[in-house]
Amino acid sequence: ADAAGLLHAPVLLVASAGLGTLNTTELTARELRRRGLDLLGVVIGSWPAHPDLASRCNVADLPEVAGAPLLGALPEGAGALAPA
Repeated sequence: ADAAGLLHAPVLLVASAGLGTLNTTELTARELRRRGLDLLGVVIGSWPAHPDLASRCNVADLPEVAGAPLLGALPEGAGALAPA
């Protein structure tokens, strides 16, 4: 957040998919706005291969609690993929 403020850059919030993410995402989005930063959107950082009920429900609720659109989700294990 400090770097985004110094650069006057919008912020992309990376959230987890599972239980507890709504509270964390809401608090983070609120703090970003308190600092006067522009929240561009939310991305789920690791979408599970077999999402549980909480993860599936969070997809609908994340944009509402963040006050920003859900822009996408990275599949679980995406960090281990070879670069293109």
